[in-house]
Amino acid sequence: MATLASFSPSRRFLAVIQGSSTLEVWDTKTGQRHNSYKPDDNLSNDLTSLAWTTANGADDSVSVEQDSLVAVGNSAGDVVVWNVVTAAVEISLKKTNAQILGSVRHIAIDVAQTKLYASSESKSVVEYSLQTGNLNRSFVASDESSVMGGFNRIALSADGSKLLGASSKIVLWDALSGAQLASFVGHASRVRDLVFLPSGKQFLSVDADKFINVWSAKGSSAKSARAKGRRVKTHNKARLKLIASSDARALHVQLSPHSSHSVDVCCLGRNGDIDIWQINPKKDKDAVPRRAQATVVCDRGNDSVNSENGDDSGVFAIASATSATTDDSAARIVCARGSVVQPKFEIVAVEDADGSLQSSTLDFLDTAALLKSRQSESALAVADSTVGSSAASQRNVHVLGARDSSSSVTGQKRRTPGAPTTEEDDVDGAPAKRAALEDAAPDAQTMEERLDNLRQFTEKPVRERADSSEDTTVDFGNASQSLVTILQQALQANDKAKLEYCLAVHDKEIITTTINKLPAVCILPFLQQLVDRLERSPRRGRVLINWIRKILLRHTAYLMTVPDLAKELAALYEIIANRSALYTKFCRLSGTMLIASYVRAPAQLLTEVMLHVQVVLTCFSLS
Repeated sequence: MATLASFSPSRRFLAVIQGSSTLEVWDTKTGQRHNSYKPDDNLSNDLTSLAWTTANGADDSVSVEQDSLVAVGNSAGDVVVWNVVTAAVEISLKKTNAQILGSVRHIAIDVAQTKLYASSESKSVVEYSLQTGNLNRSFVASDESSVMGGFNRIALSADGSKLLGASSKIVLWDALSGAQLASFVGHASRVRDLVFLPSGKQFLSVDADKFINVWSAKGSSAKSARAKGRRVKTHNKARLKLIASSDARALHVQLSPHSSHSVDVCCLGRNGDIDIWQINPKKDKDAVPRRAQATVVCDRGNDSVNSENGDDSGVFAIASATSATTDDSAARIVCARGSVVQPKFEIVAVEDADGSLQSSTLDFLDTAALLKSRQSESALAVADSTVGSSAASQRNVHVLGARDSSSSVTGQKRRTPGAPTTEEDDVDGAPAKRAALEDAAPDAQTMEERLDNLRQFTEKPVRERADSSEDTTVDFGNASQSLVTILQQALQANDKAKLEYCLAVHDKEIITTTINKLPAVCILPFLQQLVDRLERSPRRGRVLINWIRKILLRHTAYLMTVPDLAKELAALYEIIANRSALYTKFCRLSGTMLIASYVRAPAQLLTEVMLHVQVVLTCFSLS
């Protein structure tokens, strides 16, 4: 699960959802934890969304009330509005109807703090009253069939007059009347972030394919469209396209202090780096995607293994630095870096004195040292418990802990060779049970042995064996059975590491045998995990599609008996529909390039282009 973190409107606080069950608020001035909130139902429901009050664009006019309320949504469909100053729950919005399906995906609060908007797996965005806690109304797209899987992102303009909802298609409503103004089509995958420009006349959207689109937030109302006998207009061409250097995590926009017409666009990547552009929303119009004009890169020292996942000293949250946090009017952003357990806050300049964008490199941040210092400080609070453990060890007593398992306890109770048998050992046939365990132990494979057996079928380098003359005959039955066991454990415990290890297997026979042996109760959860990864990382499609295809072919009969299957697989349907729509365009492009290759284009260049087109066609094909 991606890190959920957001700065308050005045940038005084940073809210972070830690471990999917606790909301922690940090003071950006002192760098210390301000307070935290853990719901009563944290063991059964995860926190899935987070939002502060929508900023009104004037940093110096943020009131204490606007900077104190934060809303969190959970996997049960409920929303809680919490006051970070008083540490009290202001209002709890319980799911009471079918307008909210599944978990709350995104939240927005208007500037006046009278309305709250929430999206879920349903095909609508709901509006709550923060005074009464009642559901006011729902915003529904005119073409509901185009919104499969619900709206995963929403955005509210600073003046509260316009509302956006996005899946792979974006819908614009009039937030006052509830009428749909327009829809926007242009993303091949789900939109990851959505943000209005300060003027509210344009907005930006970014998807999993790294493309950032700049749209004009204009459109006629549904009432005027019906009066003229036509449908609400659908825009399929963005005014401007930007392309990020890595998978996008969040977007941020701010006005340039050196020009009233320029806007600085910042895209925070999943690798913790930031891409920056400077655009003029009124004049700039270009169909060719623009690459970043400047970047903010984090120095990771000698450890760059986890840079793509952001599990190092990279940035995980950004916002514009207010006039209260800087000494001049230069364009700056405030960044939260390192670990969400102990974040570090830095202010970075994105423009120089002349108003031109500038790149910068953030110093190496030793996250491990920060965590270690925090653990050292908290160690004093648990000194009493360590005294108790020492006393227990002096009495030769084993104290059970979270790391102990039934097998480890059994091993400690097992009688050592030559030791006399006690009466306790003979109770309920203990010697016979121990003998059975000892006889079965040599034949049972450990988890390490199973992983070693599977490692040769993954895309990871094969470990060199000491004896090269050893027989390398592969037993597909044992390998697939081991994979089934690990896959079941991964699904039951939601262990992402084990699941990724299983998905690294590329041998088709192993995949087929594994799917055939997988119990029916694991089929739908596994399929949903695959679709979720395909949605977040489309470039993994060639690997993930092999698993999805085998499931659909082998377990079609079972899937047809699942209630609300269309709703469960809405995301998969949307992915296939979007990519199938692009397939014809790529075929047309392939034909155009083939004709051009016989007319005027250089042979070598066209050969490379044709190769890239064929690769794209292969990726988009599901057969």
